[in-house]
Amino acid sequence: MFIRTQDKTTLVNLEQVKEIFVIGKTVRCEHTGDLGTCRFLGTYSTEEKALKVLNSIQKYHDSNLVVYSMDGMIERVTDIPNKTFQMPEDEELEVCEITETEKELADALNSVQNYKNMLFGN
Repeated sequence: MFIRTQDKTTLVNLEQVKEIFVIGKTVRCEHTGDLGTCRFLGTYSTEEKALKVLNSIQKYHDSNLVVYSMDGMIERVTDIPNKTFQMPEDEELEVCEITETEKELADALNSVQNYKNMLFGN
């Protein structure tokens, strides 16, 4: 999976990212091989909006996990390749409102979690 920076100048491969984090109003990531090397992903008018974007990245990533099964047995869980999360502009974010896409993602994540609980009894 990739994340396209807010300024649209860079695609960041999540396979090469150690962590994604919020510092104040900015969303950044640290690369696995370059300790201390951070990349800008986006900046927002409030820390609340930046955290909302971090939540959206997590939901987008989690919604792109696929469970392959054969005869009801899980073989593996993997990312769907070639998916890209576009960092939103500040004006696109409403911090107090849940968008239809976020609701659909939340429903999908709940379904996956329920399925995992059913299989593993967690």
